[in-house]
Amino acid sequence: MNNPSVNTRVALADSAGRTSGGEGVIAFDGFRFDPARQELVDKEGIRVALTPKSLALLQYMLAHAGRVLLKEELMRALWGTVVVTDDSLVQCVKDLRIALDDKGQQRIKTLPRRGYMFDVDVRSMQPQPVAVQQGPPAARPSWRQWLLACGALALAALLGAAAVWQRQGDTRISIDDEIRNRRSVAVLAFTDKQGSAQGSTLGDDLADIVGSQLVRAGVRVIGRAATVRQDPAEPQFERIGREQGVRYVLGGRVMRADGRITVDTYLTEIASGAVYRLHEAEFRSADEAPRPAYGREVLVALQARYYEIEVERARSSGRENNPVDRIALAWRDLDRGSSRADLESARRHFEAAVQADPYSVEAMLGLGMSHLSEFYAFYSRTPERTLEHAEQVLRRAMELAPDNARVMAAWAEVLLLRERPEEALWVWQRALEVSPESPVIHLRMAGALIRQGRYEDAQDHLQKVTDLRPFQTRRQQSLNQILADAAFAQGRDDEAYSILKHWAAEFPGSARPYLMLAALDALYWRDAAAADHMAKYREAHPLGSIDYVIRTYPSANPQFLAQRSRLLEGLRKAGLPDGGK
Repeated sequence: MNNPSVNTRVALADSAGRTSGGEGVIAFDGFRFDPARQELVDKEGIRVALTPKSLALLQYMLAHAGRVLLKEELMRALWGTVVVTDDSLVQCVKDLRIALDDKGQQRIKTLPRRGYMFDVDVRSMQPQPVAVQQGPPAARPSWRQWLLACGALALAALLGAAAVWQRQGDTRISIDDEIRNRRSVAVLAFTDKQGSAQGSTLGDDLADIVGSQLVRAGVRVIGRAATVRQDPAEPQFERIGREQGVRYVLGGRVMRADGRITVDTYLTEIASGAVYRLHEAEFRSADEAPRPAYGREVLVALQARYYEIEVERARSSGRENNPVDRIALAWRDLDRGSSRADLESARRHFEAAVQADPYSVEAMLGLGMSHLSEFYAFYSRTPERTLEHAEQVLRRAMELAPDNARVMAAWAEVLLLRERPEEALWVWQRALEVSPESPVIHLRMAGALIRQGRYEDAQDHLQKVTDLRPFQTRRQQSLNQILADAAFAQGRDDEAYSILKHWAAEFPGSARPYLMLAALDALYWRDAAAADHMAKYREAHPLGSIDYVIRTYPSANPQFLAQRSRLLEGLRKAGLPDGGK
């Protein structure tokens, strides 16, 4: 593949533009397309993932290969009565050409001022399995293979049973809708001691900036225009909640003193009347105050406050089986992620949520992330199977929400681990277009760029990871790991060692920093220290091995691979086994 946009979006069923042809696999120019499974497979037998509309376009073109397809016909077939611009069709054609490696437009020909022609020979064939990886000849399954098979069946049963449950009756719950309802907020104009009771231009601007930032983050927001009749200084909270259907009110006040402007932002819960202070900012002038970074800072503070409120309530008696509350507890366990028990607890909560609502993006994303976290933490007895589980669940999350920044970021992680770094970076970049200031996306991109030897680019992203919250211990430890990786990959062993020692002191319950500490000690013949650090690591992570470490550091960059070889040499000297226990 020559373009990172290939394989970046997963295929999902989309009724627009489907033909009524048979269910047989269609072959053309070395590619295979399975209409029933909505899958395109390339010449090497690798699945090519496309957006739903691009898949629908391919299926329609295959059904009408060799004839002129007018733009109007294609747009009607793909979008029906929905009004879209020509650009939507052009983008689908572009994505499909990239997927088919059609650089010279030999397969999809443009007919100026008319449309397109799919100029290929099409033939039907029996469906064939997608070749994922070549293996040895079939042998009698071992107990480990039976274990893997059982795990796959259990995951499939979970998703399948959840889908069946979802179709039963009208008692189903929409987890994502309920989360949005629980976090719904009305934004008031900020009061200004220097202005009138109805606010000021600065107060209005700040409220609008915050409201816009919350909308981009997916929060259900009632903006300032809908609450203009309210007095920001003495708002009638119950009336706002009743009229606007929201749970919270977000307001602020602007104060001026000694040539400085201070802005306080607060959150009021309508039902309880509880008031939470969110954020305080100081500006030198009114011109400096309305800036996008301010909106982002308030959003981060609001998300942290939601987190605290929801986790505290989810722990209350009688809420153990509520799937929305279980989502809150799952993210708490996953964010903490300090032990295998935390990750297992998170996974159980997410699995229960998926059973309750198999269409929940939040539940699917969380379940996929729990598998990825187990993989990266060296807690899995079967790393490849754990990665396959993550890939399966996150593929489903991408089907449900292909434009969700958090989902794209998680999917990019899978692509990186599958040694498709350019595609992964492209997906992360797409995620940043949706959520440009997300610290998590910047953090993961930095880790990927380090593996590609692009250290300056990685540093640019690391500088934007500035607002990790205290409860996000897993992410803080990931930052430490990436900083240590960057220093070690560039030959700055002393700096890496210092970062790791600081990490171990800051998070005494984590054994992860001891792995690289042991390697560095061994490389510099500090045998006693190497043995001590390896013992601490192995006590918490007995499944760690040389093979496992290689899986977590995929790369094709010669410089990085050379340093990875040094790391492996040190780990072997320190006593880490090559594989298994």
